[in-house]
Formats: sequence, C-alpha cells, structure tokens
Amino acid sequence: LQSDLRELPSKLAEESPATVIDAVQLFTVTSLLIEVSTRVEGVVDAVDTLASLAGFRSADAKPEASETETKVINPDSDEEAH
Repeated sequence: LQSDLRELPSKLAEESPATVIDAVQLFTVTSLLIEVSTRVEGVVDAVDTLASLAGFRSADAKPEASETETKVINPDSDEEAH
C-alpha cells in the first residue's frame, strides 16, 4: 500500500482535478490508518510489558487447580472458607 501511494503522483499527472482530489482524500485516510495502526501496536507492546512486570499470566494459560477454588467470606465470621 505504501509503495502504491508513492507511485500515485506520477499516475495522477494526467488526471482530472476531481480525480486528484479523490486521491488526496484516499491518501489522507490511508496515512491516518497507518499512523493509528502504529500507535495501537505501541500500546499493545506497552500493555504486554506492564503485564509481564506485574506477573500476569497469558490469557491462553490454563489456571492451576489451586487457583480455581473460590473464596467465600462468611459475613458473620472473620474466617475465610473455601
């Protein structure tokens, strides 16, 4: 896509002004989408780094048997039951 956009000015040299305006609009939208995609990739990398530093497991990882137990707190007692 980026290489096609680089070739666009030579292809539009003999086109009508309306076609040039349409091409400029397409170029603008494409450039913005490329920029948004790059920023999203940066956010994903940052979240992965933070998750790793916090010791979070991957969403694909299966929980261990001890992690599947649910804690139940009795409101009448200070003890916790499993």
